[in-house]
Amino acid sequence: MSKITISISTIIVIAITIISCGKQDPVCDGSQPTYDNEIGAIITAECATGSCHPSYSS
Repeated sequence: MSKITISISTIIVIAITIISCGKQDPVCDGSQPTYDNEIGAIITAECATGSCHPSYSS
């Protein structure tokens, strides 16, 4: 490979890295996630059963 090809490739990689690491705006739908509304419901539905961790449930 020639030095020009390596230089151009390096510049392209650096440019892509800088562009992809830019600040991203968070998605805001106006709701505030809470443990009770978001995580608690999942834990209760999926893990609060006797079959979830059978070796530890006794």
